[in-house]
Amino acid sequence: MNDSLLLYIFYGLVAGFSQYTPLSASAHQALFPMILRFNSVWPLLRFFVHLGALCGLLFLNWQRVNHMFRQMKIVATPPKQRNRTPDLDAVLDARIVMATSIPALIGAVLSAFTVMTHTSLLLLTIMLMVGATAIYIPDYLPGGDRKARGMSSLDGILLGVCAALSVIPGVSAVGLMLFVGLLRKCDKGYILDIILMICGMMLAGQIITDLVSFVISGFSGFSVHKIIGCFFAAAASFGGSIGAIFMMRFLIVKDGLSGFAYYGWGLGFFSLILYLMV
Repeated sequence: MNDSLLLYIFYGLVAGFSQYTPLSASAHQALFPMILRFNSVWPLLRFFVHLGALCGLLFLNWQRVNHMFRQMKIVATPPKQRNRTPDLDAVLDARIVMATSIPALIGAVLSAFTVMTHTSLLLLTIMLMVGATAIYIPDYLPGGDRKARGMSSLDGILLGVCAALSVIPGVSAVGLMLFVGLLRKCDKGYILDIILMICGMMLAGQIITDLVSFVISGFSGFSVHKIIGCFFAAAASFGGSIGAIFMMRFLIVKDGLSGFAYYGWGLGFFSLILYLMV
């Protein structure tokens, strides 16, 4: 039963959902096997789960991503050879995302390795509590309206550093980036969309790292049953990521994110209980 398809599906749902919400994906990936005694979290499973989450993001945002790339291509063309004027907002969006690329990708690669190592429950508890508090505070701060034209390279660098800090178990890249973005008085809906693009870039880095880890491990644990489970987990991650994105876009402008903060505090207390029991 430890390797049942239901566990693969549940793991995929949780992993996909937590990728795009202020819930630490690393915390859930560390606690899930411990709670349910799920022994099949291996590099290839993480590869499929991350791939499913990335596909979910691209499914909902393909037109915007494609538009950004097309506008950057126009900008790269010499002015005299351009047949149209580039969309300045899309170009600025792309540049903000690119400004985060180096620290964000470093954090993505390192976080893939930290998942494979033993995670301290005490550290997990502390970071979950801190992360939940960071999500709770912005709901009570004055809103901002800064979008692409009002942001600078500094904003991109700060977002990238926040993304890199997700290498610490229990830290949510989405949560920390939202905290900084809202403190910098960015428009809520706009900064969420930018953060989703950054998360997609991070997932691409994690997918490559997962595949390399699987090859280095010598294809250990490979079996037909586990491969089937990976496909189910990927499909569940795809669905979970789509649900998470829809929920975030609704909550960020309607009710705020304090509900995630309460959940984070609860998960932190649960992690503390596990730490005291071990």
